[in-house]
Amino acid sequence: MPGILKPLEQFGGWVIRFSGMELTFKANAPKGERVQSITVGGKPLDLKREYTMAACRRTGEPDHLLCRMPNAKNPKLLDYTVHDVMEEYLKKNGTVSPKVDGRAKVLDLASPVLSQLPNVDYVFR
Repeated sequence: MPGILKPLEQFGGWVIRFSGMELTFKANAPKGERVQSITVGGKPLDLKREYTMAACRRTGEPDHLLCRMPNAKNPKLLDYTVHDVMEEYLKKNGTVSPKVDGRAKVLDLASPVLSQLPNVDYVFR
């Protein structure tokens, strides 16, 4: 993941889970101690390696900043949004049924964790 210099500090310890990424974390640990392990393609995250990823870009941000991650190298900006992709997918496939896939494993909360907000009871249908 180009540009992530300090992955343990990203997003308050809650790391975005890209396809092919798995992580183990402690939600209530202090900053810098939350993420216990990250693997990409079944191998430990290599901080010296560059990874290719798909990410969002917010209007007005510089090209190198993707999903709050700075210093992306050679970004390829496309002329459609995630909303366009979701609309096309739903037209073609209809209703989605999300599943918890186990790529994020929390060690200090009941699983599955579906929100960082307390007292929120999500139900997938």
